[in-house]
Amino acid sequence: MTNAGFLLKSLAKDGVTLLCVDGVRRTFKVYALFFTGDIPAVSPLAGHLGHNAIRPCRICEIVDTMPFQLDQHTITPKHLPVLSATNTRPLQDYYQGNEATSMVKTDTASVPFYDGPFFFGLDELHLIGMGLCQSLFKLLGGSFDVAGFDKGPFSLEPDWKDQLTKDLDKSRMKINLDDFEGSFRIPWSKYTTRAVDWIDLVRYAVPALVIPSLTDAVAANAFLSMVRFVQRTQCRQLDDFDLEEMDSDLLVWNTYLQQTFNESRINRTFLTPNHHYLNHVTRSIRHLGPMCSYSTRSMERSIGNLKRLIRSNKDSGMKSNVATASLYRLNKEERNGVLKDEKTANVMVDMAALAYIDQRRGVGSGLNMDDDNDWDTRLGKTRITQLTHEWPEELRKDDSIQGFLFGASTSFDQSRKLTRKCYMFNPENSRTVYFGDVHMYVQTEDNLYACTTLYKTRQSTVNNMVYLHEHSAQRTRLLPVKWIKQTVSKMESKHDSYTYFFWQGMISTPHLAGPTLDDIRKL
Repeated sequence: MTNAGFLLKSLAKDGVTLLCVDGVRRTFKVYALFFTGDIPAVSPLAGHLGHNAIRPCRICEIVDTMPFQLDQHTITPKHLPVLSATNTRPLQDYYQGNEATSMVKTDTASVPFYDGPFFFGLDELHLIGMGLCQSLFKLLGGSFDVAGFDKGPFSLEPDWKDQLTKDLDKSRMKINLDDFEGSFRIPWSKYTTRAVDWIDLVRYAVPALVIPSLTDAVAANAFLSMVRFVQRTQCRQLDDFDLEEMDSDLLVWNTYLQQTFNESRINRTFLTPNHHYLNHVTRSIRHLGPMCSYSTRSMERSIGNLKRLIRSNKDSGMKSNVATASLYRLNKEERNGVLKDEKTANVMVDMAALAYIDQRRGVGSGLNMDDDNDWDTRLGKTRITQLTHEWPEELRKDDSIQGFLFGASTSFDQSRKLTRKCYMFNPENSRTVYFGDVHMYVQTEDNLYACTTLYKTRQSTVNNMVYLHEHSAQRTRLLPVKWIKQTVSKMESKHDSYTYFFWQGMISTPHLAGPTLDDIRKL
C-alpha cells in the first residue's frame, strides 16, 4: 500500500499528463477518491481486523454477542447484534490504530482527503445483491428455520419454487427487459444468478409473487419494509424524507427479526455481517450520495456485452474468459495489421454485425434484434385486430387515420421511441396516472395519438402494487403521446389471479410515492 499511497498522493497533487489523440497534452488530477468492495477486501485497507474480530464492524464500535475466551482458543464469532452501535469509531482509530477496538494503522490513512469510515463505500452488488437479497430467498425457502420447531414466519410451501418458476416464465414476455439490468430468471436454475438479478427479483418479483402468499400479516409487512429498503437503495436521487423512510423500514425489519430470534422462529445464522452493515447505509448515502453513484455495477454490466460475442446463449457468464481472450487477440492483431486465426476472425465478424445493428437502431428504424425484448416480433399484429370493435368511433373512419408510426418519430417532434408496449400515462398538469397497452400510433392533422386500451386498476393493500384482475374494466381511447410517462411491465400471479404492474424506480408505498390512480371512465 506504501507505493500505491505515494502514487495516489502524486495524482492528487501533481496529476498525470497524457498525450491525447488530437496531439494536445492534458493534465488530469484526482479530486475525489474512495475505496469500495466486499467486506473482506475493504477490511485490510481500512485497517480493520475483519468481521471475525471482537469489534467486527469497521464503522461502529459494536461488540460481537458471541462469548470469547481470553486464550489462544478464541471462539470465532458467528453473528452480530441486530441493531447498530450508536457511536461511530473515532478518527484517531483509523489514523493511529487501536488494538482494543480491532483496528491497526494503515497507509490508507495517508491518502489525501481521507475522512475515516465512509472513505470506504458500501458496494450495492456485494451488500444488497449477493448479501441481502440472496439470503432473503434462502429465508423464504426455509433455510433458516430452527430445527425442532414449526416452520418460520417467512417459510413458504415446498412447491413455492415451482410456482414462482411458472409465474416468472409466463410473465417474462411482458417484462420490458430493456428497462432493467436483471434477467428475471428463476434462481437455482441452469442460469447464473448475478447480483443485479437478485436485486431486481427482490424489488419486483417478491412483492408481486411472494408477499401475497405469506400467511402471517405481520411477517408480510416486515418483509415488504425490507423490499422498500432495497428499492430505495437503487434510486438515483434521494432526499431527507427518503432516507428517513429507509431508516424507518429497516427498524421495522430489525425489530421483527429480533422478535423471531427471541422466539427461536428463525436461526440466528441468518444475521450475517452484511445485515449489520445495512444499519450504516443511510449514513453512507449522506456522505457519498446514492449507492449507484459509486457502484461496481459497470463491471457487472460487461457480462452482457461479452454475452453478445459468445456463441452459447445458455448462460451470461459462460465462456466469458474465451470471449475476453479473443477480444484481446483481436486488438493485438489489429495493431499488427493481420488476423492469424479463425477464432479472431469470428470475433471480428461478430463485432461488425453488432456495429451494423447499432447503426440501424441509431437511425430510428424501430428494429429490435433482441427477441427477448421485442413485443412486436412475438405478438405480431394480433393486438391490433382483436380489439377493433372496442375502438373509438373516430378510429373506425378510414379517412381519419393518416399514418401508423413505429420506431422513432422525429418528423412529428417526438424524441421517444414509439412501440407497442404497456405505458403509464400522466395527463398534463395532473398527478393522475393511467395504465394501458398501446396498439398503434395515429396522426390526425398536426397531432399524434396513441391508440390505447386502458385498464381499471387498483392498488393492493398487501404489497402496495398496482394490479388488475381478469374481469377488470377496459376502455380503448386515443391519448396524446405527450401523456406517456414511462414504460410499464407486468407480472402475473397465479396465487391471487392478479396482474401486477411495475416499472423502473417503483417504490412499494401506500401512495405510489406520488401518482394517484383514477377511474378510466373519466377519459
